Amino acid sequence: MRSIICFSCVMHNSIVRNIIVLLESGAFGTVGGDSIKEESPLLVAMSPHKWRTLIKIAKELNVLSYIAAGADALHGQENLSNAFLENLKEYDVTIRDLDVRDAQLYNHWTSKRLVEVHEEEMNSPNLSEETLNLLDIIIYNADEIITHDVNIEGIIALGVYVRSKKDKIDYEKLSTWLRYVGMVNVASLLGNILIDCMSFKEEELPFVIKPYKKAKNLFMHSLVNALKKHTCSNATRMNIAMLETVSHRFVSAISLVTDIEE
Repeated sequence: MRSIICFSCVMHNSIVRNIIVLLESGAFGTVGGDSIKEESPLLVAMSPHKWRTLIKIAKELNVLSYIAAGADALHGQENLSNAFLENLKEYDVTIRDLDVRDAQLYNHWTSKRLVEVHEEEMNSPNLSEETLNLLDIIIYNADEIITHDVNIEGIIALGVYVRSKKDKIDYEKLSTWLRYVGMVNVASLLGNILIDCMSFKEEELPFVIKPYKKAKNLFMHSLVNALKKHTCSNATRMNIAMLETVSHRFVSAISLVTDIEE
């Protein structure tokens, strides 16, 4: 199991570790690149309060379904709380597809290009809906970073989709589209997060074209601050999506002035 950055000043390290273990187990069936059936305990013991906090965090991040799946996969682990398992039964933990219908780009030209990509592909004789859906998941994650922070649910959904549709995705098309709508750097960051935090291999993510040393820190920041107001740094946004970030700020400023005038 990889080492976990200590953010005890925000959230106890044991909670962070167990969330990551359960997430990776539930979403991808692996932990640290190894089989989840390994004999050594992956989960660490926690108090009932910490297990309840873990559920609260998972609900806030909208990943409780994956946490429940992870608990099921790791059933029998000596540190898996029976009370925690009972508490999970109180919730609907059905795994559902990520809703990306409202995801958008904020620059006039890139937004227009995104519409063009959709229209052209839907009318293409070589239609690849799986590739188009993957593009939409990347756009969703970009939207979340620009307006809020790294979205844990979005990252997990991206990884699950890549793994489940790996034989149906046209990465040449995806690469062309990402360049056309200015999302190459965003896609690389998302892929780096999956590699650094969820044990993905580089060859699974052909859209990753550059490393991001702070990818894991960004993921962890969103995770450990789930129960408090937080946001992604503007420096990160400008580094991966300058045009969209500036456009979003401009649109927000115009809306604010309009609201004040009204």
